[in-house]
Amino acid sequence: MVVLVGCQSETASETETTKQQQSFIEASETLSQECKAKGGTTTIGGHGQMICLSQAKDAGKSCNSSRDCEGICLADGKVCSPEAPFYGCHDVYENGTVVTLCVD
Repeated sequence: MVVLVGCQSETASETETTKQQQSFIEASETLSQECKAKGGTTTIGGHGQMICLSQAKDAGKSCNSSRDCEGICLADGKVCSPEAPFYGCHDVYENGTVVTLCVD
């Protein structure tokens, strides 16, 4: 009786995928540490990328446009957003005009 035993080795594409995954994990950990050091928190953005959210220094300050804010000028109350960047869809006040801005 003859028994053949073989081992399947990793292919080049599997090795490359593993390297890319490890690189992504390392970059995510670095971003998370840098974000925390600045007082922010990390989350996943609309396109699956990791982002750093920070409390805006001018949160709640009166504004006439987003140029007056670290984040955006919210139409409701004409005040600066609580975070920067400020993700999602919001009515924004820009020099007397209200527009809807969606950031993901």
